[in-house]
Amino acid sequence: MWAATICRLRLALAAVLLFAAARAERDARPGGAEPPSGSVALQLKAPPTFEHAVLHLAPSADYEASLTELLRGFNSILRSVFGEEARAIPFGSILQSVYLEGSDLDLCFDVPGESIAVVEFNGGKQFDSTRQVVTLRKLAHVLERQQGRFRVIETRLWAGLKIPLIIVRYHSTTGFEIEADLSVGSIVSGVQRGLTDRCIRRLFARCPRALHLARVVKLWATVEKLNKAYEGFLNSLGWTCLVLYYCIERNFVDALAIYEEEPNERGPGGDTTAVPPLLHTAQSRGGDLTLEEQLLEVPTALEVADFFQWLASWTAWWPQAPPAPHKDPGSNAAMMVVWGLSLVDGNIIEVPPPTKTWIGNSDLFIEDPGARIGKGSSMNIASSLKAFNWAYTLERCADAAMLLRAGVSYVGGGPQAAQNMGGGGGGTVARLWLEGLLRRGAIEANSAHGGAQVPHSAP
Repeated sequence: MWAATICRLRLALAAVLLFAAARAERDARPGGAEPPSGSVALQLKAPPTFEHAVLHLAPSADYEASLTELLRGFNSILRSVFGEEARAIPFGSILQSVYLEGSDLDLCFDVPGESIAVVEFNGGKQFDSTRQVVTLRKLAHVLERQQGRFRVIETRLWAGLKIPLIIVRYHSTTGFEIEADLSVGSIVSGVQRGLTDRCIRRLFARCPRALHLARVVKLWATVEKLNKAYEGFLNSLGWTCLVLYYCIERNFVDALAIYEEEPNERGPGGDTTAVPPLLHTAQSRGGDLTLEEQLLEVPTALEVADFFQWLASWTAWWPQAPPAPHKDPGSNAAMMVVWGLSLVDGNIIEVPPPTKTWIGNSDLFIEDPGARIGKGSSMNIASSLKAFNWAYTLERCADAAMLLRAGVSYVGGGPQAAQNMGGGGGGTVARLWLEGLLRRGAIEANSAHGGAQVPHSAP
């Protein structure tokens, strides 16, 4: 009890300090005026409210154009090495449209006329990717020899890896440094690469509130170092699926939308040489929405807090008792099943247990929507999640919810509380919380790029 009380006092103090910092910043300006046009926060003007700050998480038009520039440049190299029919296929968060400025671009490709799929054996627990490794080494040799905008920064070329890859850094004509992960094979484990991402994009296309919420949550998870599967945490895709499931549960979006293809999911107007355009952009970016219309679809700070609190109470809504075994119709033998969170069904359903399990893993099972739609199987996106790390993650979610709500407690409710939570003007506590995440993320990103600044302009 004492530990919980101390935690609440610490978070309340943090909210007070955030509020005081914002007031001091305002009072330091003559007449409480807005900052001069030259002032910057992470290379952009400080947004006036939490909702404006969330909109600023969308990558800039220049960054979006640089991604297409990278894709077309890489396609040119592919054709020179593997023939005119070779082309790269984007997948990952950029296809989903939930990416942030500085996100990596994931690309895969096939070699025309060759079958170089990974060979799985020992029940899918071991892999022989020798032919993929040979193909990628050939590509890496070409990339290292050319004096262009691509530079190889890392290779993971071991024949026992399920997905060997090359990591390159691309210097765009507009000054961005973008990392791209290059791999071979447009089909993995019988599922088309990018199908999961297109399913997710379809839901985001019909629920801008989910898209904005996912950007906030992904930024938070990245900065708090809660999104690395190889460290036993939930991966970025898992976080995205949790946001979408929360929105389905809240009736913000219908799960059936996952079957309705989005017009630009394979590229703008079907142009596969360009990355799919961002969803829900303003008129200044060629979209259909005014700024006022965009702001109406942005979740408030209290709604963001509600997501974190919903997840923090995971043990209250996740079934604690395992489902009863099923009988195999053929042999009448017992078939074990487990609980799985399904975007396709919009519910927690019974699924076959994962084929690979490790000691200490969490019970959380997030069904891959691409595998479910592509081949009718249930694959676990959260297969690397450790129970201890998940418990720690839930504690951090509770902290985030408490901090976001602390602004209401600090000012005692009423109109001023709404203002300090993000609506009706200043959005002090919530806005500074979000700006703090951005600053911490920018420091880490600049450090990873050798101290070079990563340009960012307002959307």
